[in-house]
Amino acid sequence: MRLSYLPTYSQFVENYIATHYSSGVGTFRRLAGGPTAILAGALLTLIAYSRLSSGFFRVAFIIIGSLTILAGIYFVLQPLFNILLVRLRREELFGSEIGPTTIELKGEYLNITENQEKLKLPIHQIKSIQHRAESTWILTEGDYLVFVPRNGLIEGDHDLFITSLETLLEPDEEE
Repeated sequence: MRLSYLPTYSQFVENYIATHYSSGVGTFRRLAGGPTAILAGALLTLIAYSRLSSGFFRVAFIIIGSLTILAGIYFVLQPLFNILLVRLRREELFGSEIGPTTIELKGEYLNITENQEKLKLPIHQIKSIQHRAESTWILTEGDYLVFVPRNGLIEGDHDLFITSLETLLEPDEEE
């Protein structure tokens, strides 16, 4: 069983934003860290300006508050900055000369070929299969996210492939 597709920049953006904010690693910091740091920095700056009478401490706390605000802005804008960097290289990463991504279910392995790189992933390392509106994500133990689009396939059938994979992952009823 085999699937092939040409990855697109829009698929990358959708997957990057979704995994950045919901990957389970630092999720709270990614969602609330930036706005919280901006608020804390603004409060620190306002309190230091209005409550401290010493000019040295006032300037020191205003600098610390301003740096905290800048750190919060960085947390908020970091995903957009990363997407911008990929956008600048999108022809190189998603251009017509890049070959298709191929996912093949062969025996007890999921063979993935992308941009001349090959990965042989044992089926038992798959943690979950997440169905989304436009695609399916296969999440593995090694923190790989295998993206399988529903539309735009060059070769194969998405539903048949995912059903076959889920069948392999189901425990045998005889055991």
